[in-house]
Amino acid sequence: YKILLFILAAGLFGLRAQEIINPVMEKYTDNLIFYVNFDEGNSLPVIAANEKSVKSDFKDSVFVPGLLGKALHIGRVMYNAAGNLDLSKPGTLLFWIAPHQWKQEEKEPYLLPFVAYAGNTKIILGRQGGPWGKTRVYVNVETPDRKDWVSNGVEGGSGKNWKNGEWHMIALTWTPESIGISVDGAPVQEKPLKQPLAKGPSEWMLLACQLKEGGNFQILLDEFAILNRRLNSDELKLLYEETLKKAGKQ
Repeated sequence: YKILLFILAAGLFGLRAQEIINPVMEKYTDNLIFYVNFDEGNSLPVIAANEKSVKSDFKDSVFVPGLLGKALHIGRVMYNAAGNLDLSKPGTLLFWIAPHQWKQEEKEPYLLPFVAYAGNTKIILGRQGGPWGKTRVYVNVETPDRKDWVSNGVEGGSGKNWKNGEWHMIALTWTPESIGISVDGAPVQEKPLKQPLAKGPSEWMLLACQLKEGGNFQILLDEFAILNRRLNSDELKLLYEETLKKAGKQ
């Protein structure tokens, strides 16, 4: 608890020195339990439950101008999820993603920017390419035997016609009994789960970009946040609009 307050206070002090503060910091300070913005040119969290939140990091990570500051361009970072991601209680996870140097959108591979392992449940959040996934953004909740596997995708081309440098907000919401997903502030699409989301404490979570220039996984990731409250559709829509306005994209 003391460590969290220390990291939070230090993060807020650093953020005040910046010109742009993510609206998630302004609106949901009391609910924000994990936050990474990459603005210092590293993958260390600004807010976290403890000072040892980074489990492993790609040694040659590259950071470039992002949505509000810097963004992860090359690299992959695994965080300890204990204390930072609690799937046994309602919550929200969100981040921003932008295509980078895509040549033919319809031939882009599946994108898997986020994976988490909680107890015996794996969560995979990404973008399915067409024609199989109809270029949608989706989340899979998988168990070891896959007997109670649940998939939830945002239909209607939620991942279609993305342009290089165009930022998109991906939000995942949950309760122990349901999983929801929203893209760019659209209404949350929710599905019931076949068993409780978390049977044990969360272990790790992974943010992943490409590991070299010119790779097939060309994306930028920025502004990763976890809240201990499930945001509703209206709140996500407003957060999306306010963030774009802060970034000068609207």
